[in-house]
Amino acid sequence: MAAPAGPLDAAEIARLEEQFFTCWPADETVEHEGWRMRATRGVSDRANSVYAAAWTGGDLDAAIGAAEGFYTARGLPATFMMMPVTQPKDLDGRLAARRYVRAKETRVCLGDPARVAALVAPDAVSIDLASDRGAEWAEAYARDANAADLAVRAEIMGRVPVPRLYVLAREGAAPVGLGMGVLRGDTAVVQGMRTLPDARGRGVGRAVLAAIGRWAVSMEAARMALQVEVENAAANALYAAAGFEEAYRYAYRVRR
Repeated sequence: MAAPAGPLDAAEIARLEEQFFTCWPADETVEHEGWRMRATRGVSDRANSVYAAAWTGGDLDAAIGAAEGFYTARGLPATFMMMPVTQPKDLDGRLAARRYVRAKETRVCLGDPARVAALVAPDAVSIDLASDRGAEWAEAYARDANAADLAVRAEIMGRVPVPRLYVLAREGAAPVGLGMGVLRGDTAVVQGMRTLPDARGRGVGRAVLAAIGRWAVSMEAARMALQVEVENAAANALYAAAGFEEAYRYAYRVRR
């Protein structure tokens, strides 16, 4: 089945965002007035921001103040994830008035599992698949100058509930790329895509993405979904070539 293209209605965006929410579990999540405030040692905006898909409060300024207190107590800047379905509707304007800056414009894209599965991978790349995050996967994922940051991201992915798939790409015996697929309802979420620096430009990301696509087909997913920052030209090119189309965007409001 082909994935829906183009804009989604509010109900479908809310459903997809709930699927994403369970795919990236924060160290700590605290509910307040319908919002969910997440903190994870300052690593990953999604895991260190207010998920404001619902609003049950009355005094918006007081709720913003409570969120600011939550993050200040953890040594983090107060950050709100601004989605098309963020509640209440005037939150963005209120945050702008408090001099929160808008950052990290991100595209949410949908793709067809069958098309992604049909991507042609380089012959030199082999693929290992696992339902549990092994030590080699975690070590390879964190192999970079930003090792501490990446290690926390690997921890987040290690606690994602099943069904899930960890992909490790190799050239010979050496790990060169990684990714993860998570099934939520009818959606196969793609996340954790990474090609190690020395292997870039050789089709490793395409091989990892194709493996997740084949898994999505085997799990009878109706669509694949992912998030990619607007400024990440290489990733956007990979996903466009695989047939992913933008459904909507979100960004963050960050207190400076």
